[in-house]
Amino acid sequence: MNIVNWKGAGVVIMFELTDKKFILVGKETRYLSDYNNTINNPSIFNSPSLKESEIYNIFTLKAKEIGNIDIFTDQPKHVFITYDKPILQNNYWSANYRILPRNKDKIFFGVPKGGKLLCDDRPMDTVIRECEEEIGYKMDENRLEYLGTEKGYVFYIHKISYIELDKIKRDVKERLNKNIGELQDIQFMELQEIKQRIDEFNGLTKKIINEYI
Repeated sequence: MNIVNWKGAGVVIMFELTDKKFILVGKETRYLSDYNNTINNPSIFNSPSLKESEIYNIFTLKAKEIGNIDIFTDQPKHVFITYDKPILQNNYWSANYRILPRNKDKIFFGVPKGGKLLCDDRPMDTVIRECEEEIGYKMDENRLEYLGTEKGYVFYIHKISYIELDKIKRDVKERLNKNIGELQDIQFMELQEIKQRIDEFNGLTKKIINEYI
């Protein structure tokens, strides 16, 4: 399928049990732009000598430290700080920190999605990469089915079996234990509950749920 003029991609991960449908959703974090100059791209010199587990430990400790200091008042705030998957470039590890604000009611639920990164990306490439970054689960492109395009975002559906749930839960738990990612409060929510709580979802997810699922 040739899709032009797209800017991002998303995926509905769903399984069915008896006559009910369950969809993976999570609450969205945002970049800690206020800390751009000091923590947005912390680097570790000569990092190739460090193990991956050591890298994650360093970033996780920094995230916990940030989470206890208010960026405006320097007072404890105890919000949840997470970060994107660390990237190694020129012997330096870097990662963008994200924040889940204290008032979680103002943060919308959504399905995994992300923006186009590389000029030669296909929407499918983008959604596979974003899904792995956001929930730790790597999808098989052969199982992705095109749903529709909304506001420049190409959406797919990825149907899983009930027996695959354990693997996804393990992947998500591993990602959360490392304190990384863009979605929090990740869960499989039943479709009727989503429709009852639709105002708690972002605009794109609302559109996809209402028109395609």
